[in-house]
Amino acid sequence: MPRVVEHIAFDTQLFKFNVGRIELTNDDSVALFKNPTIYDILKQAYSSGFRLIYVFYPVNLSSKASNDDSLPKLPELGTLVDLKTTLSCELRTLDKSLLCDRAFLKLGAGIRIRKHDILREPKLSNNLKKLAIASGYYSRFKIDSNIPSTGFEGLFEAWITNS
Repeated sequence: MPRVVEHIAFDTQLFKFNVGRIELTNDDSVALFKNPTIYDILKQAYSSGFRLIYVFYPVNLSSKASNDDSLPKLPELGTLVDLKTTLSCELRTLDKSLLCDRAFLKLGAGIRIRKHDILREPKLSNNLKKLAIASGYYSRFKIDSNIPSTGFEGLFEAWITNS
């Protein structure tokens, strides 16, 4: 199990407080609540000035901890703000025109999708920035009341700028 929290410079600069991450593996399920416990590691990080720590752990580690009543529950380590879910689907064939027709059917005719030409439009439009920020409205960065709105907006603006 990792003994320290890894500092995340980008998030720290963006949110204007110390942000870190700790990634647990399947092998950590045995060591999670032994000396030093995950609580000890997070308490040390908190006393070192971290205000936000992302804890990543596999789904099966979560279910092991939740099925053993003698172990503390992982969400009790802090506030559970987001639970990542990965969905997948096997695509046998892809009919791009049919996909576009179905995707934009409700929006009406006249919609044109084209690649962004950076030479014609070197700057991002305000509408595109607003759309990027709106896309994160239900993200953990908007939902978490400990993250200032300027940090949330800055994150999604940086995302679209770097895309």
